[in-house]
Amino acid sequence: MNIKKIHELKNFLVNSNLLIDKAIDKLNNQQANCLIVTKKGKLKGTLTDSDLRRKGFFKEKKDTITSVYNPKPKYVFLNSSKNFNCQKIFDAFSFIDVIPIVSKKMIIKEVAFRRSLENDAKKTKNNNKVDVLILAGGLGSRLKEITNKIPKPLIPFKKEPYLVKLINKIEKYNFNKIYISLFYMKEYFQNILKKNLSNKILKNEIQYVLENKPLGTAGSIKKIKNNNQNILILNSDVIFNLNLQLLIDDHIYNKSFITIAIKPYIVKIPFGVINIDKKSIKNFEEKPNKTYFISVGIYMVNEKIKKLIKKNETIDMPQLIMRAKKKGFKVNYFLMNEDALDFGTYENLDIAKEKFEDFF
Repeated sequence: MNIKKIHELKNFLVNSNLLIDKAIDKLNNQQANCLIVTKKGKLKGTLTDSDLRRKGFFKEKKDTITSVYNPKPKYVFLNSSKNFNCQKIFDAFSFIDVIPIVSKKMIIKEVAFRRSLENDAKKTKNNNKVDVLILAGGLGSRLKEITNKIPKPLIPFKKEPYLVKLINKIEKYNFNKIYISLFYMKEYFQNILKKNLSNKILKNEIQYVLENKPLGTAGSIKKIKNNNQNILILNSDVIFNLNLQLLIDDHIYNKSFITIAIKPYIVKIPFGVINIDKKSIKNFEEKPNKTYFISVGIYMVNEKIKKLIKKNETIDMPQLIMRAKKKGFKVNYFLMNEDALDFGTYENLDIAKEKFEDFF
């Protein structure tokens, strides 16, 4: 924990009339992922990346943050117990990184940060209560000429198999354990990973989930023998530059059962579109753009989701998600502005090869 005087933190303080696009710029340039909303020195609330993703997308970028920021943030009073009280909040709420310290009149005097801004800005949290499942059991049918010889997740990028790059990339998040589901060419997978990641395998940091038949994109979750509360699920053919900590914190903060990472996908229609009802024409749109939201193949789930899957059941994530929703579990989305690309087609594979460093 690190505590700073308020006069040192002018870049973290904003007014509620700040425009959303300006808030996005400010957050992108901050070492801590939170802004403090004030009025005449008094605490009014906090604004995080999660607040903007969940509420800000549906606002105009020139709207203010008034209806977006959190007006009921956690804070502590300035007294001899401030360090103890701040640490208590940090221990209880893993998604909170910033705590305002205020006077009795709610004037902000100091701010507590979970980590030192100067020394630990690039370090991530200890996610030892989160396991990872990488889905690598698919046949790669859309890339058949390639995947007849090599499994799709092992296609090399910059002279290294993608799955090896992915595992090395997520190592910094300090997850408890990484599980990899395998079916197609499973022995080939194990040989390649043993060659490239022998240290992690020997330390039992990586475990295989071997499928005797294809279990779809969700069936292998049932086979994980974990005791942790949450599981991060990654498709092994998606390259992305998302900070996964933002997704993890959003999932925990919202107490979600499932969180789906989604991206806006804009379809440009090159014709005039006529909207009709049962009786007549409602209106006419000239070559409109339609925005849809697509799943990028990254999920956070509560480990209790295993109870919704039958033993050896073949089931895909969309089916499992709708099954959970029908049973009343909380299913949320996490809106991505970052890049993500499924390299499961020849066209996308060419793009991924060309722009790998931008996307990864």
